Amino acid sequence: MSLILNKVIWTPASGENEELKDVESINLSRQTETKASTANITLKNNMVKIVTGFSQPLSKYVSDSNKLRFNEGDSIKIYMASVDVVRDLDTTITSTDLIMSGEVAEVKGKAGEKSSKLTIKIVDKTWVILNRLHVFNYKASLNLNAPKIIQRVIRTVTTDVSQDDLSYDDDGNHVSNGKYSVDARLDTDGGYIETARQNTTEFPDTSIAKVYKPAYEFIKELSTLEFTNDFPTEDENNPPQNRTMIFYIDERNKFHWFYPNDTGGSGLTFIEGDDSTGNKIISMNMTYSTFDIINLVFFNSGNDLYGSGISSYLYDKNTKSKEFKQVYKPYTEIAKEWVKAEIDAGNLILDNAQTVFTWEGNNYKADAYGFTTSWGVDTAGFSDSDYNDALRSKCISDGKGRAANIFKNRGSPRWKGKIECKFKIYTPSDLIQLTSTRLGINQRKLRIKSSQYNITKSGGFVSLSVEEDERKTGAN
Repeated sequence: MSLILNKVIWTPASGENEELKDVESINLSRQTETKASTANITLKNNMVKIVTGFSQPLSKYVSDSNKLRFNEGDSIKIYMASVDVVRDLDTTITSTDLIMSGEVAEVKGKAGEKSSKLTIKIVDKTWVILNRLHVFNYKASLNLNAPKIIQRVIRTVTTDVSQDDLSYDDDGNHVSNGKYSVDARLDTDGGYIETARQNTTEFPDTSIAKVYKPAYEFIKELSTLEFTNDFPTEDENNPPQNRTMIFYIDERNKFHWFYPNDTGGSGLTFIEGDDSTGNKIISMNMTYSTFDIINLVFFNSGNDLYGSGISSYLYDKNTKSKEFKQVYKPYTEIAKEWVKAEIDAGNLILDNAQTVFTWEGNNYKADAYGFTTSWGVDTAGFSDSDYNDALRSKCISDGKGRAANIFKNRGSPRWKGKIECKFKIYTPSDLIQLTSTRLGINQRKLRIKSSQYNITKSGGFVSLSVEEDERKTGAN
């Protein structure tokens, strides 16, 4: 019979590590991409000491001055393992038992006649860091591709390491005088950010501009086909990179950005009624979804330099639906961000004495043509109309990139749902293979989107949220 071991280590903002030994239950949810991985830890918090001046004993997690000892930002690490023989959990820096590392977000207290329990909610670095605002124009002249821009974004928003005992240096070493709270190295330097596409070529240089947007918006957009391929030079119907990239920050605060291939990991075969695979299914709730399909997106990318709207559409050529399922999306900030980038670069000059271009109540003129736009177009020989057309083309291209991201989840009918199974550590983003003769699912490959762990003194189980990947662009 397997045993479930767990250990929770609390590190106050200023203080020594302390193991929380009165844990009653742990409810932990690990997520991918932009969703927050969270955990709720319930503690017994028994009364343990008598202090003069108070009418009753103080509880374990209350100071002698009657103040709660937990504070927002305190670090907490959760270790778990399923074992057949009792052993000590590994709490070293390279531990494979570490399942989550996060910060205290809130503490709830419940006091009754016989108990005073505390529930601590923690969130992981993915949510804390990727929601930090970032502003920068990664213009074409910087000669950066998607993975290199992503690395810069992450390193820029993770330089505050004042609360971290250890942080990462440029080489990925976990040291006391590090520079970043997240390790964002490229795979060529030993990290987990892929630098080669599926045809082994490098990602093309690209450009992106945003003003005070969460870091994850940069990363999410740079993960789409519009930024990982060189359109229109490369075939849009059969591109080298034919799926949107996946990203997440793992339990050791290492950033991963990778192509979702069709190869499942070892030990990830699920067969209903067969426990020999090491994955015991308790129950399933699966849906073959056809009702939420979107395969046609009309969008508005904002206004051009003459004040005219920039509208276009994108149709999912890989959809399996026989009908048009359309939606309208206002992406008006796209034009605003690129025009601001041009103004900041000096390519657009404020001049209210003339009326060449009108933008948000002011008049502008272009600098002498021959400059390179923020998105990398050489304007040699351009007229004002050509410059405006170049802006429109870029805004439409970016709009199509965002529209394509919608198809990622809603382009064609796919299996998705929840699988409840016996406790085992699963990594969100892993690919499993599922077979169920009762539901007519035969060796279907599904991506783990989240894993929910429920641990009590009497045992535990895990609930996996899974869904099939988007179809490859160009696939039959």
